[in-house]
Amino acid sequence: MIALLCLLAAVDGGAAAPGRPDGGFRNPVDVKCDFARMEGAQQQLLCTGHVLVKRRTTDITCDKLVAHYTNRDVNDMTHFECVGNVVAVDGDRWASGDFADYDNQSEVLVMTGQPRGRQGSSQLQGGKITFHVSSDEMDVDSVKAVLESQGQEERRAAKKKKGAAAPQDAGPVEGGFTNPVHIQCDKGRMEGSKQQLVCVGHVRVKRHNTDMTCERAVATYVNRDVNEVKRIECVGNVQAVDGNRWAHGDFADFDTTREVLIMTGHPQGRQGTNE
Repeated sequence: MIALLCLLAAVDGGAAAPGRPDGGFRNPVDVKCDFARMEGAQQQLLCTGHVLVKRRTTDITCDKLVAHYTNRDVNDMTHFECVGNVVAVDGDRWASGDFADYDNQSEVLVMTGQPRGRQGSSQLQGGKITFHVSSDEMDVDSVKAVLESQGQEERRAAKKKKGAAAPQDAGPVEGGFTNPVHIQCDKGRMEGSKQQLVCVGHVRVKRHNTDMTCERAVATYVNRDVNEVKRIECVGNVQAVDGNRWAHGDFADFDTTREVLIMTGHPQGRQGTNE
C-alpha cells in the first residue's frame, strides 16, 4: 500500500516547511491506496485500490480517487472525486454512496448514487447527502428518515411486567428501531450540536397510525448523540389524520414520550361527523 502525505487541503495551503513530520503542510490531507499515479500535465493524482482519505477527523474510503490541483506544479488541491463504495465516517456520523465530490475550500463532501446517512441511531436516505467536514452537520435532499422515540422502551417494559399487551409497533423494525418515527421532506439538515433534525418542504411525519403534514418540522433529540427524539414541532398548514380523526392548525407540538400532539393557531378538529 502506498502512503501519501503530499496533498494540501485548501488552495491557500502554502509551501511545505522542512523538519515537520507531515512536511509542514498547513492543511494536510492524508491519502493511502494500493496504486497511485501523479499526472502533472493533467493536474491530478489518481489513486486506486483500498483508497483511504483522512481530512481532519473524517475518514473516507472508496475504490478510486481523483485529486485535482490548482496548477501543474501540484502545490494545492482544489477538490477530489471518489468512485465506488464510498463511505465517510466522523464520530457518530456516517454516510455512504456510489460517488462523492469533496471541495477543499468549503470542506464539503457531496455524496450521490443511492446515498444513505446516519447520526447516532437516526437513519437517513435521500437523493443527495452533503457531509460538512468542518462541522457536525449533514444536509439531505429528498429526505426519508427513521428516528427512534424517547422513553418508549421503559414504558413497554413496565406494561409487559404488569401483563399488558405489547403495543403494535413493539419489536425491532428497520435498523433495530423499536418505536420509529418516519419523516419525509424535500430538504433536511441534521445538526448534532443543536440536537436537531430540521426538515422543510412537503413534510410528512408518521407515528403509529397518525400521519401529520406541514411545511417545516424540527425534531429535537435527548442528547447530542442523536439516539432518541423527544419532540417534533411542525409549522405551517399542519394537518394530522388518524382514522376518522382529523386536526388542522398553524402550529403543532408532538411529545413523543407522552404521545400527545398539541395543535395551536386557528386549530380545527373533527372526529366522525363531529367538528
